[in-house]
Amino acid sequence: MQPLTRNDVLQVVGDLDEQIIADVIATGANQSELELAVERLRDTTWIDREVDPHVVAVCDVLAPVLMREEDEEIYATD
Repeated sequence: MQPLTRNDVLQVVGDLDEQIIADVIATGANQSELELAVERLRDTTWIDREVDPHVVAVCDVLAPVLMREEDEEIYATD
């Protein structure tokens, strides 16, 4: 698999800070590993599964960002 590009990260995760994008790319993950990481962060049933080290590294980078977005959605008022 090919290494991630900025566009790959944006397509899978959505709008992110440039530093977060660079950090995700620096993990060495590929597209499928990025997709697995995002799925793992959005689906709590993934917690107990054995995963690739790249997936874990991407989760470590994205968890604070995705969890913050989730909290903002829960507490948003119209």
